[in-house]
Amino acid sequence: MRETQQRPKAGHGAHITAMRPVRLITVEHAVHARMIAGVLEGNGIKCWIRDKESGGYMSIYMGFSVFGKDLYVDEADAARARELVDGIEAEINTEDAEKVAEDEDIPVPPFYRNKRITACVIAAVLCILVAAALILNLYDAFLG
Repeated sequence: MRETQQRPKAGHGAHITAMRPVRLITVEHAVHARMIAGVLEGNGIKCWIRDKESGGYMSIYMGFSVFGKDLYVDEADAARARELVDGIEAEINTEDAEKVAEDEDIPVPPFYRNKRITACVIAAVLCILVAAALILNLYDAFLG
């Protein structure tokens, strides 16, 4: 049995217009993108967030993306959205931020205080021990 599509009657759906997306801003992190989207939507501007390049797949696979996010708004709302973003967005150059951190002499903790490095070292030692045990077991089984 074939389904038929019904056209909207006058007054139902007649006010829908096509949106023309305009990229408003590109940010590095999803949290930053969601914060800006919250401000825009709080001011009545519809927006959506899109991953750059293969960032969508990376977000699914790794939980985050290194490619950043693009925020899009409708062309009709672009000027007002730009004003809002310019009002809340402070442009920070990452190189300047690194220089400030170096100038402030922020102490770097020793390597064993970093949990990721410590976990990698422990995993490497365990792998070496397991490999040595397997080699010794094979040596005893075949030559011993």
